[in-house]
Amino acid sequence: MYNNFHMRLKDVQKSLSARWIQKGSLKTFKRVSIDSRQTKKGDLFWAIHGARFDGNQFVQDAFESGAVAAVVTQAAQGPWPSHVSILKIADGIKALQKYASVVRKQYFKQVIGVVGSNGKTSTKNMIEHLLKPYLTCGKTISNYNNHIGLPLSCVNTQKACEVFIAEMGMSHFGEIGCLGRILKPNTVVFTNIGLAHLEGVKNLKGVLRAKEEVLNHLPHGASLVLNADDAKLRTLTRHQKFRIITYGFSRHADFHATIVKRSLRSTSFLVNGKDLIRLPCLGDFNVYNALAALATAHAVVPKFRLNHRVFAGICLPGMRTEIRKKKGILCINDAYNSNPTSVKASLGMLSHPAFQKKRKVFVCGDMLELGRYSVEWHRRLGRHLKSSQVDILIAIGSKAEAMAKEAAKHNSFPIYQFCDVDEFRQDMHNIIRSGDVVLLKASRLIGLEKILNKK
Repeated sequence: MYNNFHMRLKDVQKSLSARWIQKGSLKTFKRVSIDSRQTKKGDLFWAIHGARFDGNQFVQDAFESGAVAAVVTQAAQGPWPSHVSILKIADGIKALQKYASVVRKQYFKQVIGVVGSNGKTSTKNMIEHLLKPYLTCGKTISNYNNHIGLPLSCVNTQKACEVFIAEMGMSHFGEIGCLGRILKPNTVVFTNIGLAHLEGVKNLKGVLRAKEEVLNHLPHGASLVLNADDAKLRTLTRHQKFRIITYGFSRHADFHATIVKRSLRSTSFLVNGKDLIRLPCLGDFNVYNALAALATAHAVVPKFRLNHRVFAGICLPGMRTEIRKKKGILCINDAYNSNPTSVKASLGMLSHPAFQKKRKVFVCGDMLELGRYSVEWHRRLGRHLKSSQVDILIAIGSKAEAMAKEAAKHNSFPIYQFCDVDEFRQDMHNIIRSGDVVLLKASRLIGLEKILNKK
């Protein structure tokens, strides 16, 4: 067990076979930091050599912020305070991953990995919410789901866990495999295979191939929790060495939803036609997330019991179907990230009965990381809007321009185009009015949430 949220430097040195550059008087640290600007008293500063910054250049800053030790790849010149320690290794990222795998082995009894193109963070939070009454849980921080963020979350969990729930992300081949080697999950939840990160994996077939890399690191008898409505994921049922559990709207799924009812701020449905579940959020995609979480809870905790309040009080991540009302305008902030699959799912919220008589405004920014077919995917979205409930389209960004032009060919509703969020903010009061429903959707870097800060 970790001792009062303190971890020992000698354990880090031993697990990495690191060389002591200086062995200070302080023997423990509180957490690992990779950003000297966020380093706090008692931290171990881990120097990462990234594309833009070299952490080795900020060791002194970290010590001035209170770090008690540093892991470096370059032995910087001292002298250093006598109480601090410095460990030297060959590669900062690989060392962090190795240390995370040691922490996983020693302190996490079992691991649940959440893999998919959309819905990972919400599903992870739902799983934790369901398991907390039964097991000591840990999870990856926020959306720290890549080859640096995930191991950093592992080493900063600061407690032994009966179950650790990890969001596993990727943008290129090999990344999920890397995370699988670190975590060696006992259960993997697949949310969906969608049109995301095509820049690195080209097409849906590539997305599936990248995601299923995790299977190479599962023990025999591990559980796969699969979306039965996803044709790509159904192919994974061929793996007979794993325990397969399915969920979805299909009645053939082990956990399926029926009689879905939607109010302005909640969704209810029946599981397998008998157990009522209420969610404090909109969107049928959140029904999928909830079903995945319920299936996982049953797989991990045999004594898990369903009731209509199992999701009461759940804390869902921000900027995912987040509803705000201001000056008579109802805004659905779903702008955390975006790709063709998630945009279509978000547009489905505009068909909600509560919005039937309202003017529906779709504010859509660029979808990034779609590779060489990016323009075509934006055009396809423009054509798709013909079958949506959109009354006004606002396109923001250079890539969204292709969507707007295509939408104009197939729709008669008003279309506005802006270069960026700041330009739109100057004119938004002339377009959006009281009584409107506004849906925000774009890739994270576009920063659509800044619209909500307009007074």
